[in-house]
Amino acid sequence: MISLSPDAVGLIGGVADFPASFVQAVESGQLNEPVAPMPRLRCMDGRPDADGWVEGVSLAGGPLSVVIASLHLLSQLNINHDMVNVLSRVPTLVRNHGWIPVAHTANSEHGSGCGAADGLRPIIDVIHVASHGIRTIGDSVGVETICDTFELGVFFPDGRATAMFFRTAGAEIEHLEGSHLEKALVINMVPGTRISRAAIAQAGGGDTQVFVLDLWALDPVADIVLETVRELAPEADLHVLQPEACAALATYSLAAAFTLCAPGTPVLVIRNQ
Repeated sequence: MISLSPDAVGLIGGVADFPASFVQAVESGQLNEPVAPMPRLRCMDGRPDADGWVEGVSLAGGPLSVVIASLHLLSQLNINHDMVNVLSRVPTLVRNHGWIPVAHTANSEHGSGCGAADGLRPIIDVIHVASHGIRTIGDSVGVETICDTFELGVFFPDGRATAMFFRTAGAEIEHLEGSHLEKALVINMVPGTRISRAAIAQAGGGDTQVFVLDLWALDPVADIVLETVRELAPEADLHVLQPEACAALATYSLAAAFTLCAPGTPVLVIRNQ
């Protein structure tokens, strides 16, 4: 088990003393399950909805990660596009690639309740000031490429507007409940699996929440990013852009963790054995 460096600027989590049995159960992959034939691409958020624990393959913001990575690549190509134009395409492209796009809201006085959407600008700032800490976590789990700088090239709306645009574009919208009680960040590197949040909760005593990043999914989700870019920039060399698409997805997701989580938050890694 490793932990987030002092570069982390969030307030959730922090130093936690997990029983060795819990750490072993998580990091051994015992709590992983095969993904469904058409998996849900959802956020890293660990809170339940009204019906209980919410399952799926997780990156920061779910389909929002595709939007952010696509805008980054378009900016790298010096091609400016309206954010709504990009966002409106993504849910359909996610479905075309065999995933269900799932955004979320939660009760919040200051935004949509999705930290990956509400805190977009702070996340971009963290990428610029905490790249060493982000790269250290990436290196430790085998993600070799992290973006040192990150540009969107366009104005991005607040989280509430983002959720509305996703709903209009055909994404499913979860409404999560309760406060953030995540005690750890779990990074899953085992292809074709998801972490059972219900099993995590049970193994931790009944109500344990964790943030989850399924970083094994970078390659297949990067294919959606590249198709988004191809629709908007047909002249782009997508073969050259593949590594940058993976790097953008990983950087944004890890930076979201650094923005939400407190320094010292445990990072449990499920490695591909």
